[in-house]
Amino acid sequence: MQSTTIFRRLSALLPAIVLIGALCLSFYDPRGLATALSNQTFDLYQQIKPRPSEAQKSVYVDIGPASSARYGHWPWSRARLAELVEAARNAGAETVVLDMPLPEADTTSPREALKVWSPLPPEANVTALAAALAELPDHDILLVEALKAGSSVVTLTPGKGVAQNAPSQVTDIADIGGNPLRYA
Repeated sequence: MQSTTIFRRLSALLPAIVLIGALCLSFYDPRGLATALSNQTFDLYQQIKPRPSEAQKSVYVDIGPASSARYGHWPWSRARLAELVEAARNAGAETVVLDMPLPEADTTSPREALKVWSPLPPEANVTALAAALAELPDHDILLVEALKAGSSVVTLTPGKGVAQNAPSQVTDIADIGGNPLRYA
């Protein structure tokens, strides 16, 4: 009879003990045990009843042989890249990411064209040509304006040299959610 009394008292305290243990585990989380258990539980839920998949949120635009055949070999002018950025925005892109080095000024830009053609003979009268080229928009400015029209991310490659300038605006990197290596 005495064992049933002890069993009744323990059975009344058991939910409180489990609750206190779960709270301690969630606050203390030794070696990521609660996180691992939570992740495995979520994975099990996904296997039992997966979420309906949404439309793809990101699209990678590949500049391949078909694009090269249509628009010419790489590298393209910044004016062509500006057209590509605008076409992506018109197709519904919320953010455009450019992951390519663009270290120097665009040599196809009208102002840069005279530098490329500088070995012209001295008797050539290029003042009219220079005036006409000065009226045309700069290709680098066209790309900048296309990127400024919406949310954009531009990567940069650190390096040494004359053409390497420090970025004019530096954005802080936010660390949210702890160490990502625990999930790898």
